[in-house]
Amino acid sequence: MHLSFADPYCPQLRSVALGAADPAEPAHDGGTMVVVEGPRFSTRAESQWYVSAGWSLINMTGHPEAVLARELALCYTPIALVTDYDAGIGGHESVDQAEVFRVFAKNVDKLRDLIGRAVAQAPADRTCGCGSVLDGIDLPFVLP
Repeated sequence: MHLSFADPYCPQLRSVALGAADPAEPAHDGGTMVVVEGPRFSTRAESQWYVSAGWSLINMTGHPEAVLARELALCYTPIALVTDYDAGIGGHESVDQAEVFRVFAKNVDKLRDLIGRAVAQAPADRTCGCGSVLDGIDLPFVLP
């Protein structure tokens, strides 16, 4: 099955997630995610290449999740908790697992609260096109 993946995220759900952000902890809207095979950290050369290519967020799981959501006609949008500046980009020190886990632990309650608010604010009726991506495609099974 070949579905359009030019714009992988739901604009309606993205808007909901941005609206659910705590004004004291504003969300950053925009950027380009590069998905790398992990788990591992990038080399300095890779980090420099990602920046030069215009990628602003490095992730290890964004690709399979977004594709599966699209294939199931689900609304999907990423909410990323940025933990570090990768391999010393912009004068920052290189990253290690302990620092990533420390930053994540410090912010996990904020992340849970944001997701809870976004789920509560998500409308019951979709106005996006996510639910119709399979229209006209003959599937050998029926999606519920």
